[in-house]
Amino acid sequence: MDKNTLIGFLLILGIMVGFSYLNRPSEEELERQRVVQDSLQRVAMQEQAMREADYMAAQELKEQTNDSVKASLAANLYGEFAQFTTGEEKEYVIENELVKVKISNKGGHVSSVELKNYTTNDGRPLVLFDSSDAQQNLTFVTANNRVVDTKELYFKATCNGDSIVEMALPIGDGALKFTYKLSAGSYLVDYDSGVEIVSKNADTLMPPSSMLKLMTLAVLFDEIKSGKLNMDDLLTVSENADYKNPLWYPASKMCLVTGQKITVRD
Repeated sequence: MDKNTLIGFLLILGIMVGFSYLNRPSEEELERQRVVQDSLQRVAMQEQAMREADYMAAQELKEQTNDSVKASLAANLYGEFAQFTTGEEKEYVIENELVKVKISNKGGHVSSVELKNYTTNDGRPLVLFDSSDAQQNLTFVTANNRVVDTKELYFKATCNGDSIVEMALPIGDGALKFTYKLSAGSYLVDYDSGVEIVSKNADTLMPPSSMLKLMTLAVLFDEIKSGKLNMDDLLTVSENADYKNPLWYPASKMCLVTGQKITVRD
């Protein structure tokens, strides 16, 4: 190693040591960090203690045989949802010519799905899943700061023929509802919980997505195929399609203006 290389390494080392020394946290900053860490640790310990207490209370509730004690434990654990902690588990069916779906009132979830036109290799009905491996639930916090899981609650069921089942937990003037709808000729179950999980700028006017462009192209191609339009026909740009329309300005790339003529090809 030559002299210049050695000097270079020493300078780099000196810079790193000096930078570390000059940017080290002060005693006040270290103390603030310790306070924050201690606070976070205390909160985590309190949350863990609450979870353990709730678990023990839930286990005690399951094992309790005295009705009055059981009611008191349920009220403390589930608040106003305590009335739904007891009941008899039943399954309700929605079906069409393709699929049979069973929905349990305990948890208000889909407990079994059977495909009618298929069987297993040994000739038994083809069940995609059953209650042993089906799970669906919502978790929320009650007014008395208790965590409630819907899988432990018994819902009140309302059936509308063979296609719609509504599971509800009526509380006061409202209710938590799970609605399942199965249309004819469909494998898809339409599910509505009425719960808004997340929302961002829900009421803000937004530019149309690419789906609108694809739908416009589909209509345009149908018109061309039917002979009502050809590629050289002129179209007049409406005020709604003007590039300065606040719905999509400045996202528009064609910069069309009201009254402008463009061909179908363009």
